[in-house]
Amino acid sequence: MIITLMNLNLNKHYIFHHHHGYPGMKYSYNYINSLKNKLKEKKIKFLFFTIIRDPYKRINSSINYNKCITNNQIINYINLKNNYIIKYILYNKDTCLYNNLPNILQNNSEYDNFKKIRTIFDIILDINEIYKLKPILELIFNNKLLPMPSNKINTTNYIVNLNINHKLLIKDKNKLDIKFIDYCKLIK
Repeated sequence: MIITLMNLNLNKHYIFHHHHGYPGMKYSYNYINSLKNKLKEKKIKFLFFTIIRDPYKRINSSINYNKCITNNQIINYINLKNNYIIKYILYNKDTCLYNNLPNILQNNSEYDNFKKIRTIFDIILDINEIYKLKPILELIFNNKLLPMPSNKINTTNYIVNLNINHKLLIKDKNKLDIKFIDYCKLIK
């Protein structure tokens, strides 16, 4: 892929979307870093960014989207969907297959690897800061983009509000995501 990208038409802009089914940054870091360096040598701009979401808001939104109504459903969902950001960035997975991830990341060398992976991103925005991306993309594309939506469309007929016990459980189960968000804020 590096060779293919090195031979692209430099008068065009390209967007590559990394999502489900591809290796996470733990396995892609060296490859992407090499690509960035090779493109930089050819004076090709490579902007690598991600958008993250506060664990409380993401879980609350997912609980509503998945229509978890009972207390047991909510607690089971919170237990299943923990440390989503870190799991997704490192492994491109959010499933329970990685529920042992907190134990893995408590190992200092693995956590240092995680902090190193953070450095590959040029921009990390919270979902609430997505408006900051628009001027960057307009500058890159030399074109005005359509206005960004100012509010989210509610797709459910009800809203489940999390109680204090749910919020405490989210905080406990998402320590690594919270630590990651705090770490990102420190190095902005």
